Amino acid sequence: MLSIKKWFYKRFRLLILFLLPLIGLTIMSCTSAQDLQVPELIAPITAEIHMDTAAVTRGSIVALERYTGIVRAPSEPIGFGAVSGIFLEGYVLPGDSVYQGQLLARLDFTHMERQIYQLETQLSNMHRNNSIDNELRTIDIELQVLSLNMLDGAEAELLRLEIEGSRLELRHARERQALTIRHIEEDIEALRRQLPLTELTAPFDGIITFSTNHSPGSWVAPFTSIFHISPADAYVFIEYIDSPPLVPDFAARVTAHVGDRVYDVIHLRPSGEEMHHYSNQPIRFERHSRLPIRFILDADYQPPLGTFVSLHVYSLWEDDVLRIHPESLIEDPNIGFYVYRVENGNLVVTPISIGVRTETFIEVTSGLAEGDIVYVEA
Repeated sequence: MLSIKKWFYKRFRLLILFLLPLIGLTIMSCTSAQDLQVPELIAPITAEIHMDTAAVTRGSIVALERYTGIVRAPSEPIGFGAVSGIFLEGYVLPGDSVYQGQLLARLDFTHMERQIYQLETQLSNMHRNNSIDNELRTIDIELQVLSLNMLDGAEAELLRLEIEGSRLELRHARERQALTIRHIEEDIEALRRQLPLTELTAPFDGIITFSTNHSPGSWVAPFTSIFHISPADAYVFIEYIDSPPLVPDFAARVTAHVGDRVYDVIHLRPSGEEMHHYSNQPIRFERHSRLPIRFILDADYQPPLGTFVSLHVYSLWEDDVLRIHPESLIEDPNIGFYVYRVENGNLVVTPISIGVRTETFIEVTSGLAEGDIVYVEA
């Protein structure tokens, strides 16, 4: 009996599981289509093709390099000459106007002043001591002469010889004293002649253009330049100070930029004396013996001495030419140079002739007109 019930139970359960999907489909078929939220189909996205174009323009094509210069004037070095010593103090700076004879710097020669004082003290003491010693010797001789008057015979002759020896010794002592005094006076005079050399003064009215910036206590060797000074009425120029070589004669144009001002400049060629000087420098000075490269500002206004200048050197300068972007140009062995010109939305192969080329622009000498639109490779 139980086995029959189990059989019906299993069959009933299978029937229910079979009918449930059918009931669900029936219910869905009865539901209105307006009540269903059907998702939209996702359409495939195609890549958007973008064509870069540019207009043919008219303008300049340049190739530019920037260098550094400094405003200077013809100047000459000045120093303490053959004198060496310890630097005490400098009293002027580059750009200062000075007058002839003005004190510019001084060496520390307190030891020389002390030496002069010691020699002068020694000389004074020597004069006093020599005077006393000579006076005593003279008195002794006079006493001997008085004693001589009271003697005769052999004793008188012996004293007479002694007096002659004393007088001779006194004369020799005075000669030695005079020689010693003369040597000390010569030493003092030599030191006094060197004292003015320890003071560096301006040789003429002018402007200090350069300073070696010696610090107090530093050693100054003989013939070391301390300053450069330029005459007050000297002409002003820009000197190139960068390390890369620069050949201004091959430049198409050179301009000087000082702040917001832009100047055209003229290359100032070295004089014959400068050519000779730099061509005869020893080999060990070769790194520092290149000819100076200088430019004159083509303007009434002259920047202050010592002003740094940006030199714009144009190896190429083409004005008012047709130009296109370098990525527009295509080269083919059969066609030559050509571009794709945009005409009514189509790309038209257009052969062209070109001139100068840079990384920024290419000159078009024929084949295109200003305002034409050409394809630029992205």
